[in-house]
Amino acid sequence: MLFMAGPAFSQKQKITSADQLPTRTIALEGKVMDIYHNDALLDEIANTLYANLRGDLETYDIQDKATLISYYSALMLLEFRAKKYEIIPNRLEAIRNLEEREEDKLTTGLAMYAQLEALKKFPVNSAQYQEEVGKNYLKNLEAIPFEKIEQYVINSRNRYKTLNKEVTLNSIETQFQPFIDNAKGQVMEQIAGAIVNTKFMIEYNFTLADTYLKVLDTYYERNQLTAEKAEKVDIWRDREVDLKANGSSVTIAIWDTGVDTNLFSDQLWINKKEKENRKDNDKNGFVDDVHGIAFDIHNNRTSGGLQEVPKLTYSKEQLLRWTKGSMDLQSGVISAEAEELQEKVTNLKPEDAKAFQEDLGWFGIYVHGTHVAGIALEGNPIAKMLYTRLSYETSIFPSAPTEEKHLKTIKMYEDMVEYWKKAGVKVVNISLRFSPGNYEGLLNMHGIGEDQAERKATALRWFNAEKKALEEAFKNAPDILFICAAGNEANDADFANYYPASLVLPNLLTVGAVDSEGKRTSFTTEGKNIKLFANGYEVDSYVPGGSRIKFNGTSMAAPKVANLAGKMMVANPDLKPEQIKKIMEETATVSDETDKILLIHPRKAIEAALKQKKDYNPSLINELLVTTK
Repeated sequence: MLFMAGPAFSQKQKITSADQLPTRTIALEGKVMDIYHNDALLDEIANTLYANLRGDLETYDIQDKATLISYYSALMLLEFRAKKYEIIPNRLEAIRNLEEREEDKLTTGLAMYAQLEALKKFPVNSAQYQEEVGKNYLKNLEAIPFEKIEQYVINSRNRYKTLNKEVTLNSIETQFQPFIDNAKGQVMEQIAGAIVNTKFMIEYNFTLADTYLKVLDTYYERNQLTAEKAEKVDIWRDREVDLKANGSSVTIAIWDTGVDTNLFSDQLWINKKEKENRKDNDKNGFVDDVHGIAFDIHNNRTSGGLQEVPKLTYSKEQLLRWTKGSMDLQSGVISAEAEELQEKVTNLKPEDAKAFQEDLGWFGIYVHGTHVAGIALEGNPIAKMLYTRLSYETSIFPSAPTEEKHLKTIKMYEDMVEYWKKAGVKVVNISLRFSPGNYEGLLNMHGIGEDQAERKATALRWFNAEKKALEEAFKNAPDILFICAAGNEANDADFANYYPASLVLPNLLTVGAVDSEGKRTSFTTEGKNIKLFANGYEVDSYVPGGSRIKFNGTSMAAPKVANLAGKMMVANPDLKPEQIKKIMEETATVSDETDKILLIHPRKAIEAALKQKKDYNPSLINELLVTTK
């Protein structure tokens, strides 16, 4: 009998979720900056990382393009560092083949190819090398039509304008030192890798920043002057509709970071049995829940639509402009706010970095829920909003996770969904997402657990139990439609194991983001169950205090769909969540980019909802409810 080595012996292990990938540690102790300046130690770490990354690719069949791109990108930087230049073109080709957006395919490796060509003539980082890189980079840019890579150019300019070596070093020292101090000699591979990567970026990329920026500025300004600037088509203008103040009201819950209720005084859900007197008048366990409920950073019940404002170094007015600028930079938008933030970051002193980062982080959380609420309620005067505030820590060194808080999280999920059911909520917008990495990172930061295996196991146990609890709570509320934001990491929600974005339920849908033209944004997370997309680019809404400002993200796209669902329920209160989802999908239009993306069509969806009414007649469209914008 012949025994042959069949495919089973060499077959790679299929990886369908990020948490299935190995979590490793590297022996590392000491001060971050001592490690950063120890080239021999960094070489050891880099060699270990390289072997581990290659080993993963040889062992695992990773079913996620974004993860594969991150692997190839990491290997490419390590190969450049080790002067293995001949391998890099193959890495770039592999990355290009994985990209789905045309712009990403066209721009993959433009800067790296410029460097590789320059290295054939001059030593790395020499003056001649930098000059040659600039020439090559401009040549690579000019070989592609400007209109196809305009967004890449804007994004690249934004990135290079915000580089600050001193602040970068201060940040890794501040953020990574707790991980090393509490790691018992074995540090997360990601932390060790980040130190190596920072050294690489400062030595090889920061030195070229002025060169790249000069080329990008020249290229951009030249094309702005010579190219015919076609105004972008806004596909949403003809799709959006407002409702008249007729019909049955619908209650929409905003599960988010808090809402400034003063801005929506005519659209607030009211608990008539409660008063704002610091007492639980209706004996339901919540104090002052006149317009909604709230939980503090420990997931204990509290009250108030907004978190209290802490002592800030910077004014809220300035933080608002920087927050807008931050979103613009991430999304490739040119704005005065983005330029202000660039100037601030470029000139930021290391000793001011912590206060700047924490203030800006807090403010981004503070304004988020109000902006989302404004989008969800827009054009629906009889919609009623019930806030459900979740509180976040925004310190660079947040408190340690505990079993107690984990159990409180499960209880919070159960309590809030039960509250929504009793309050008659029909739509819940959830512009939040959670992943196993949140817990694993905090456990490592605080050194909780005997080793990395125990930390990962604890993180997954907590995460899976909380995900299951929320899923069960949603299942037990079949008359509520839950609408979730996909995420802004340009990845796969299922592979990343995000919840609630990856949940599959008849009364839940997850929303991706496109721009005003209906084109996939560079940041949107996608997934096999993410079919509906809405505008998440430069969406105008309120922030606390009453100012209106444009933000970007799937956090803005989700309430666009919640807004539509609310209007459909006003038009036809008898519709069930599954029917609403079906109508949205049937009336959506297919994206020109891919048939995987369906663009919501509010006007058609609301008309279809009306037509399913038992007493429907054509006059309802124009005379009763809908006014076309």
